[in-house]
Amino acid sequence: MRSYYSISGKKVKPWTTIFVFILSILIFSILYFTVLSQDSRLVRERERYHAVGCATAIQEKLETITSRVQTLADSIVENPEDREFQHAMVRSICGRLTEEASIPLKNILLAPNGVVSYIYPLEGNEAMEAFDFMDESRPGNAPAIEACKTGRMIITEPFNMAQGNKGIAGRYPILLKDGSLWGLISFSIEIDDLVKSLHLSDMLGEGVNYDLWYTTSDGERVSLSKYGKVDDPIDYDFSMKNLTWTLSLSLPQNQIDRLRIITAVVMILMVSSMIALYTYEHSRMELTNELLYELANKDSLTGCHSRRYLNTYLLNTETGQWRDETKEYSLAVVDLDHFKQINDIGGHSNGDDILRAVARLLSSTVNADRGDAIIRFGGDEFILLYADRTPEEFRSGLENVLTEVRKLKAEGSPNLKITLSGGGIHSSELSSRSYVEFFKVADQRLYIAKERGRDRFIFDSEIRIIEK
Repeated sequence: MRSYYSISGKKVKPWTTIFVFILSILIFSILYFTVLSQDSRLVRERERYHAVGCATAIQEKLETITSRVQTLADSIVENPEDREFQHAMVRSICGRLTEEASIPLKNILLAPNGVVSYIYPLEGNEAMEAFDFMDESRPGNAPAIEACKTGRMIITEPFNMAQGNKGIAGRYPILLKDGSLWGLISFSIEIDDLVKSLHLSDMLGEGVNYDLWYTTSDGERVSLSKYGKVDDPIDYDFSMKNLTWTLSLSLPQNQIDRLRIITAVVMILMVSSMIALYTYEHSRMELTNELLYELANKDSLTGCHSRRYLNTYLLNTETGQWRDETKEYSLAVVDLDHFKQINDIGGHSNGDDILRAVARLLSSTVNADRGDAIIRFGGDEFILLYADRTPEEFRSGLENVLTEVRKLKAEGSPNLKITLSGGGIHSSELSSRSYVEFFKVADQRLYIAKERGRDRFIFDSEIRIIEK
């Protein structure tokens, strides 16, 4: 007796049903392995964006430190003989770095003519008193000697510190206005302090393993910080001035297997609609790319642009000038007054809420279509860029910011007074289009605003603008 089955109103013989069943298994298998391959690639892309984000955070920590050392160097150039002033600046820089970058320096050394004359803090660093960085017989002096010869900062390879942990140091040469070498600044950071300040495990997410390492000049691989077992990793190389470090990331195998099972179930449910599957996968790819862009160029806490956005999209990295030559930028550097006390009184969560509120207020003053931008420079410090504004518009806009910030209230500490200080420079004050020159003047004026009682902007001062 013959048996028939109905499919879409047509009678089909048993062998047709078997064929459809086998064909369905084949389609399911093709779809499953296609999506499995796609999902595996997306997992690795996610690991890569994690590496980019963490590497950017490490670089920004170092940039925050080096920018403050640059400020110290500029002050020494202006006052090469005033030792008391130089020592006060060293202490101030150390305090601000602990507050802004959440990372304490192990020491800052001033070495006129290469010989250490001042150490801060002295305790624990007594062995560096009168140390001669120019003594070529000491192998560890090679970075300092190279820095003085080349006129640029050199970061040492990680080394064993006197306290027993690994650290890195920066050797920063100071050239006076006549081109002569005043000496150098040296600073040291403990690797563990750097890693702790970044909270790498929290940044990477649950279950992500990592290994932060570098290769010595002898070819030896040295691990600086490691969490979990790193198998089949994504390696991301990034520069720390003259050094190259690598961040390796991977997911534990059991989590990858779980993702594969979920993917298989999703594919079985979605196989009835190939178009929906394609749209879903295509949308996931676009969302991943957008997420990579946001994570690389936006600050996760405040939503403002990151320093990477400034360096990548606004500046010509070779010349240091504005990339868009049609715009005349005016620049202000601002930070919250007594932000450490705000954190101490209301806690870091309350401090983060205040930072977000201030960031929203600052963002409301910009016109992105016009070319304005707000950049979170580090900690509680922001850079405000305004394009094609008159001096009156620039000044009144910043004064209005001061007024609006005073109106802010901290939810956790309603009686807490919130103010900020800033230094601004209008495009008409400099013929140079160098961002470094703009930032230097604005940052110096920020310090003056702090010295004059805070809660104010300084738009002009006794500081003489020197253009190269």
